[in-house]
Amino acid sequence: MEYEIISDKYNPFLKRRELKILVKHENAPTPLKGLLQKFFADIFNVEIKRVDICKIFSKKGIGNSEVIAKIWDEPKVENLWEKMKKTEGSENNNEKAESK
Repeated sequence: MEYEIISDKYNPFLKRRELKILVKHENAPTPLKGLLQKFFADIFNVEIKRVDICKIFSKKGIGNSEVIAKIWDEPKVENLWEKMKKTEGSENNNEKAESK
């Protein structure tokens, strides 16, 4: 997944970094918030709980999405990546139980 930063501002009053990022995901569906949260945490080298994915605007037929994200100075956000992994694991367990 490639990305391009459109705007990057720091808001000292709210103690957060406000980002608008173009994410390129050709031949793939719009990325989930949890996946983007982990992706941006790795890119900007911050804790995952500090990354808040506010909105994802997909562009039809292009494979690009515009993402509005905030990176807080202190951890404030739920870890969507871990939550997403847990639900995938429980779905797999349910499928195995149903097939027996």
